[in-house]
Amino acid sequence: MKERRQYKRYSIQVNGKASDDSHQNYQFIMNNISAGGMSITTEKELKDESPLTIQLDKAQLRLPRTKPLKGMIVRKKEESDAYHYGIRFTGLTKTETQEMDTYLRDEHFASLAQMVKNPDDMDNKK
Repeated sequence: MKERRQYKRYSIQVNGKASDDSHQNYQFIMNNISAGGMSITTEKELKDESPLTIQLDKAQLRLPRTKPLKGMIVRKKEESDAYHYGIRFTGLTKTETQEMDTYLRDEHFASLAQMVKNPDDMDNKK
C-alpha cells in the first residue's frame, strides 16, 4: 500500500489544549505530528470537521511559530474510554509548512543522537 502522506510523521507524546469555534476547551495528548497535521487522543468528543485552535505544551515541544496553530478534524476513531482524531493543519503558508517539516526532522535526529550518546538518560525521560 502506498503512503499517501506528504510529510513524515514523528511519534511524540505532548500535552495540549484545543478550542473549537464555540470556545470550548479540550485537553488532549498528541500521539504524533507532521508538518501537515497531528494525531491526538482525548476523553471528550469533538465536533466532526470542526475548526480548532491548538496549543501545545511549549516545555515539551516548541514549534517554530508565533501565531496560533489552526487545524481541522479529518478523522475520528471512538473507543470505550477515548476518542482518537486526525487533525490537518490549516492556514499555514508553504514556507511555514516547510519550516515545520525541517524543525521536526532536525528535532527527531537530535533526539536520536541524544539516545545514542546517552541511552540511560532516555530511559529516565519516558
